[in-house]
Amino acid sequence: MNPRSARPASSVLSHEEKHGGDGDERLLAQMIHDLKNPLGVILCYAEILPDATESERDEYSRRLYANARALLDLLDGFALLSDLRRGEAELAVETVDWVRLILKVVAEVEPVARFRDQRVACDTVGEQKLCGDRTKLALAVRHLLLEALRLSPPGETIRVQARAESDGVSLHVVVSGERGSTLAFDRSRPTMELVERVVRLHRGTLSCDAQPQGAVGAIYIRASGQ
Repeated sequence: MNPRSARPASSVLSHEEKHGGDGDERLLAQMIHDLKNPLGVILCYAEILPDATESERDEYSRRLYANARALLDLLDGFALLSDLRRGEAELAVETVDWVRLILKVVAEVEPVARFRDQRVACDTVGEQKLCGDRTKLALAVRHLLLEALRLSPPGETIRVQARAESDGVSLHVVVSGERGSTLAFDRSRPTMELVERVVRLHRGTLSCDAQPQGAVGAIYIRASGQ
């Protein structure tokens, strides 16, 4: 891909092939379900904020912001997925610092994790850049992390590893559960469809496995020319 080029996003993961005609209903059902949680939290803290102490107000304000941001992310994701299904989205390609993008998204998701009594631990390797749509890649990564938070029990740590090396870039997200439990990313959920569509637009792959260490969601995008 050449920086600043654009191309239609119409041929990836046909909506009819993936969902056989019920995709719009599934998208609406998940939207209603997923929006309830951050909306409920926002209403709760908005109600108690006037009577809070000064220190409580600071913490409540951070939680309000985190959940409002999560709400906007969900809406942006559903809107992009709808455009992708109709073939109306385009890639605005530029040079992207993959590691920096991952660290930024992790920092934005961490307040949501803290509210849920969860943590996000991130390790990075390499400095390789890639050509891609920065906004869509960030949205896909954010939705993969939000799915990881949804899967993970309270008190657990989401482990994230980003690699940016000469052959390409990758992201591994590992969700651990209680001993003996089996966790797995649900690829049938519209949010995971969004992640997969964006990754494939960048000639990459998404894998979702249930391994001994937990559920693993992995993105891999080859370097240009590979």
